[in-house]
Amino acid sequence: MYGKLMLDGILNGAKPPLILLGSALEGSTALIFTLTPEISVSATYRKQIEDIVKIKAEALELNKKVQVKFSRTHMGAQAHGIAATSFTCGIIVNPSLSFDKELPFFMAHELSHIKHNDIFRMPVIAYLASLISRVALTLFLGKSVTTFGLFTMSLTSITIGFVAYTKFSQYCETQADKKALTVCSNEEKSSALNFFENLRKPQLKFRNAEGLTRIQQFYRKCLISETGEKRTDILHPSLSGRIEMIEKSLTL
Repeated sequence: MYGKLMLDGILNGAKPPLILLGSALEGSTALIFTLTPEISVSATYRKQIEDIVKIKAEALELNKKVQVKFSRTHMGAQAHGIAATSFTCGIIVNPSLSFDKELPFFMAHELSHIKHNDIFRMPVIAYLASLISRVALTLFLGKSVTTFGLFTMSLTSITIGFVAYTKFSQYCETQADKKALTVCSNEEKSSALNFFENLRKPQLKFRNAEGLTRIQQFYRKCLISETGEKRTDILHPSLSGRIEMIEKSLTL
């Protein structure tokens, strides 16, 4: 039924859901970039970031102008836009964070997201997984679906879509790291490696702090693993995995 409705819509001149979804997503991310309030930074710092973005974009063969904005509304740096459309593409950088030596790697990482069209692909994968699971459950259960069954089916399809989104997000982040490493020097790779290794220190300090009650110890161990990983960060690959990837690239 879903397939027939989609086919009928296409034959009648309507855009398929994925195209509509993609247009809405791309338009919204361009709007977010445009409406994000920008703060003033020194001309030297702005030129430094813009030069890095230009160099890495050329190295990645990203044939699209990428704008740079500075705002404290985002953590670190975040890409907005995809390479496959004419909408605005940009990177929002939080200048209050001191990670100057790691900038080339992180700018290349964010540019890789734009080049790979990840902002479009991630929600589409989640949508498809949710839709396919819902269709499969509908076909399996047939007409004998109760109200509770409909609720369960909806909850199941939403859960599957969410899991698909998180897993594909981890995949996209890994691919962005790999692509970024191909256009970074060994010095830039080493700076990124130190950054990720240093992320563990405060997290391990938080986990292993002294003078905690048993409940506090249990809570912190639930949040942070023995290796200093944030268990709640389900959208990124593990720190150990990212560190290992950079180490391997340094030996090549």
